[in-house]
Amino acid sequence: MAFTQKVRYAVDYYNRNISEQSEIYNGTEYNFLPRATKGSPYLEDRFEFTNANIKYNDTWYNDVSILYDAFKDVLVATQPVNQAQYILHKEYLAEFYLFGHHFVHLNAMSSDNASINDGYYDQLYAGKTVVICKYSKIKTETVTAQGIEVVFDDKQSFFIKKGATIYSVNSKGSVLNAFKDKKKELNTYLSRNNIDYKNNKGLAIARLAAYYDQISK
Repeated sequence: MAFTQKVRYAVDYYNRNISEQSEIYNGTEYNFLPRATKGSPYLEDRFEFTNANIKYNDTWYNDVSILYDAFKDVLVATQPVNQAQYILHKEYLAEFYLFGHHFVHLNAMSSDNASINDGYYDQLYAGKTVVICKYSKIKTETVTAQGIEVVFDDKQSFFIKKGATIYSVNSKGSVLNAFKDKKKELNTYLSRNNIDYKNNKGLAIARLAAYYDQISK
């Protein structure tokens, strides 16, 4: 009797919670990399699965347990019943919210100035001008007397999209050149508002883009 009740509970749980999300858990099974000597493949070096809201196949799913492997640029979900980990199909994953970031899936784009690869990008600002950041991991392996030392280093690449033109902007000068028609005004805006570009590039670029849109109307 107890077994029957457990089975019934499992079926009810599936019908209430899992069946609606079953399309999420049909990707390739994810294999974890061995722990590195320093750093990790994961966004912000967070190893734990975290509940996030994702838009998958045009449907929003809330509180999906996910892990973002920034080295492979894949999002991994844990199946609630069997606890297996699956890679979400990138072509169906339009956007997701994780750690206070809003990530969007963008297809490869190019212009005369720069190009971006297909992948997930943190959308820092979305107005007439768009600012995105690509988080990635650089893996290095060094042979030592103790064995192979594996290190993952963080990399951030910032881009500005104005119309059909993409700019790679990893220095203050390159940001101002992307907005060269308002360069003087933006320099003044930086100074008056004590915006620290060096220590928070993403916020600085987003604020400059928002101000550029404001004064360009």
